[in-house]
Amino acid sequence: MKKTILVASVVLAMTSAMSQGLGRSSLRGLAFRRHVQLLEPLLPFSEAVEKAKGGSAQGWYALAVHYAKGVDIDRDLEKSRQFMQKASDMNYSNAVFVVAMLREADSATAKDCNNGLTPPINAYLGETDFPVWSYQPSLSITNAADVAAIRAEYERAFNLGVSVATNELARFERRVSSCQAEVKRIADEKKRKAENAKMIEDLKIDSATSKKQ
Repeated sequence: MKKTILVASVVLAMTSAMSQGLGRSSLRGLAFRRHVQLLEPLLPFSEAVEKAKGGSAQGWYALAVHYAKGVDIDRDLEKSRQFMQKASDMNYSNAVFVVAMLREADSATAKDCNNGLTPPINAYLGETDFPVWSYQPSLSITNAADVAAIRAEYERAFNLGVSVATNELARFERRVSSCQAEVKRIADEKKRKAENAKMIEDLKIDSATSKKQ
């Protein structure tokens, strides 16, 4: 019975992986890596254009990746961002997932909040040098409302069928926790230094008073 369940689980994992465009060579490391390459096979540029013209969210998503890669068309990061957002607005699951990572990445401008936990966007887009530094720079990982908005995007991606979104949400939560701890450490250190400086100031006052006496 256990053997049957195990075989069924492996078949289910392989079916899920193949449906996301992963080759058999990727299956061996599937259980040990959260990074996958393209969440789906990338449409040829001409097909992506035709689909986008017809109002297909998949077409807009594919064009966003093509413009980020800059292989079949000159790289245009602004168009790439716009097309990815358009596909996300149309509830295209993979675009929602990528936009969540882009927004998180742009909230990570503070050096003390990176801690090696930044979103691995390029790992999901086939080593694309995707623009992550100016998507929505007004977001802050230290702001509760912004954190809630980013969290909601990851959850939306998962609810739309992107299973790996849970991995990135977990990483994001670790990052938020780490950042909050670092911000608290910096604030505590600043407070301690201020208190120490006050102690020295009082010491100087006492010393001056002693000399007068």
